[in-house]
Amino acid sequence: MRSQNRQAIASLYELRNQATHGGSLKPRGKKTVEAILQDGFALYVSAIGKLLDLGSKPDWKTVELEPLG
Repeated sequence: MRSQNRQAIASLYELRNQATHGGSLKPRGKKTVEAILQDGFALYVSAIGKLLDLGSKPDWKTVELEPLG
């Protein structure tokens, strides 16, 4: 699941870069741009829901922020 989430975020980031730098939006891999955006939307909704379920501010020191390298 973590690998799929990383891939979804990477695809969104790539689309953001394309849009920011004036290029046309080209999908990464086999997914369409619409599918990448919908997957990203679902991921963000899930993340926000999990944050709200915590009922308090998360301990950001325990949240993974750096990419695996």
